[in-house]
Amino acid sequence: MAGLGGQEWPPQIVCVECVTADLGRTDRPVEFEEMQPEEIRQVLLDILSRIVPDEDLSGLRDEVPFREQIELDSMDFLDIVMELRKQYRVQIPEDDYPHLATMGGAVKYLTPLMKDVKAPA
Repeated sequence: MAGLGGQEWPPQIVCVECVTADLGRTDRPVEFEEMQPEEIRQVLLDILSRIVPDEDLSGLRDEVPFREQIELDSMDFLDIVMELRKQYRVQIPEDDYPHLATMGGAVKYLTPLMKDVKAPA
């Protein structure tokens, strides 16, 4: 059945995981892997590099609070939470914010929450 502009109606719904690297072909599924802790760590580093661009993040230690290693105020911290929500649809309750105080704690906390976030193989 044709709709406005001659387009098929109802529109065809395509599963994102079924779209291939050929951009537009849906006959072969793309292989995906669950996001691993090291990838989550890189996500956090990428977010931090945008929020505090003048900081050297190369020496961040997993067990030391971010605030003891880099200039990070409470608004910057909320920006991290909002970026995770916006980019990865990860909801972090305010009561869980202490889990994000260190890189190691953040990765450990986010690993089960981001298990459904797929990273291309």
